[in-house]
Amino acid sequence: MGYVSDRQPSIQSELQALLPRLHNFAAALTGERHASLELTRTVCHIVLTRAHREKGQTQLSLWALTEMHTLWMTRLAARVKPRREDPAEPELFYAGADAKHGPASGQLAKFIAHLPAQQRGALTLVYGLGLSYDEAAEVYGVHVSTIMTRLVRCHKALSRWMEHRGIGAAPEMAHPAQHAVRQVYAHDYEEQAA
Repeated sequence: MGYVSDRQPSIQSELQALLPRLHNFAAALTGERHASLELTRTVCHIVLTRAHREKGQTQLSLWALTEMHTLWMTRLAARVKPRREDPAEPELFYAGADAKHGPASGQLAKFIAHLPAQQRGALTLVYGLGLSYDEAAEVYGVHVSTIMTRLVRCHKALSRWMEHRGIGAAPEMAHPAQHAVRQVYAHDYEEQAA
């Protein structure tokens, strides 16, 4: 993706191309369809109204993802009474119930939905959206080791989940979580390749 510039039509077209990625991250943060759509709309509005201030210094995708995380954390902090984190809606992480993805994707979607939001977000950024550890750390405003720790926890939880179900990872699969998340987000990769 390009860098933020003061050319509004360019920003609008790039932002339109980013929408599926923004919505995937919003779903990982909020865990709710309605909240993720509203968060995505709000961030798009912020990007469009503040783009002129960035003057080509920031990569648009990272800036939009960072704004999304910051806005969501601000909203969480503003809640009068913090609520217990419920599992996310699994449908947000399920590519579809067609035969191509099969029931395994549905089970993986449920697994991802039960991860803590911070882990879901890191997993989505790195394996679902293809960001580097450094870029994911930039989005979250944390040290890269924090992202790595969150991913290690995801890997361990996924390994236990797979072991409990008698599913073995292929020997060549160094990171089963990466394969699992890419399988769940397969429809997005196919759409981007087309």
